[in-house]
This record gives sequence, C-alpha cells and structure tokens, in this order.
Amino acid sequence: LEGWTLLNMREGTLETMKALRSTGKYKLAILSNGDEEMLAKMAKRDFEEHGFKFDYIFGSSGVEMFKPAPEIYAQVVEKSGLRAEDILHVAGAAFDALGAKVFGYHVIWNNVENDVFVNLTGEKEYLPDFVMTNITQLSDIMSENTREALKVTQMQRIVM
Repeated sequence: LEGWTLLNMREGTLETMKALRSTGKYKLAILSNGDEEMLAKMAKRDFEEHGFKFDYIFGSSGVEMFKPAPEIYAQVVEKSGLRAEDILHVAGAAFDALGAKVFGYHVIWNNVENDVFVNLTGEKEYLPDFVMTNITQLSDIMSENTREALKVTQMQRIVM
C-alpha cells in the first residue's frame, strides 16, 4: 500500500469536490482500502493544501478488512450515524461498486477504464445507479432531478 502515496488524483477531482462542497448539501468523505493514516497524508497533500478538507476519512485499517467486505462499508454507517440508503458511494472499481450496492448504498461507478461490470449475484438491484467515465460528471449527476429519481430524501454523504 506504500505505493499508493505516489498516486496522483485524477484531473478534475479537486474542482468537483469543491463544487459539491459549495452547494452546502453534502458532507464529503474518502472510503478506501488504504490505511487511514496514509489516506490522511494523501488528503492533506492533494486536497487540504489546495483549500479543501474532507469531513471524514475511512480506511481499511479501521476494520482490518478490504473492499468489498461489508465491514468496510458498515464503518461509515456506524461512525457517521447515517443509514446506508442515505449514502452515495462513488466507486472506482466494479468490485467496489458491487460491494457498496449489496451493502445498501446508492452507487455511482466511475468507470474511467471502460471495464465490464460483472454482477455475480445476477440481481438487477445490485447494478450501479449511474455509470460515469470522468469524475467531472458527478456534479451533473448530483442534480436535484437525479436525487429525486433515486428516491433519496437526504443523500448526505459522498464517499470516494
């Protein structure tokens, strides 16, 4: 996991997070398979030093499990006090999208690699709510009409 500290954020990520924060509607979080201490350092380098701070940082070290284990998604519910159905998870991988959906989150899959979504459950209800190919599409997806279509009254958290 040490190599993760060398990763750069995708173009448009900082601007998208700032745009969502400016609406005043969402609390924003990171949910990653990384260690929470390492994630905090990356968040400081990539976001805080550019004027943006996440409300929460959740990592696999908090539960000693990796996605798509339900425990990693459960920690967000436990620590934030939100219900799973009030959380929107932006997944960067198909296995993460499936794990979050099975847990009960709303899911947007950021499919930048044009991968194939393999739903081993065979259940339609476990497909992502939306698929995008660039994080900059997130603001449009999060419009009022989209939230209404998802039948979510208080989508209070975006988890990356």
